[in-house]
Amino acid sequence: MLVLTGGIGEHDAPTARAIRAGLAWVPGLEIRILPSQEDVQIARHAATLA
Repeated sequence: MLVLTGGIGEHDAPTARAIRAGLAWVPGLEIRILPSQEDVQIARHAATLA
């Protein structure tokens, strides 16, 4: 399984298509797009520094 996430993975359809095309030779490869919630993770890290 390959998970695409983040700004490019979630919102850049041409890149996602290029990745799928480039990995078409992998049998049974499942590709998922998941939201990364980067802002939440950044806030958690910042809170530990405060």
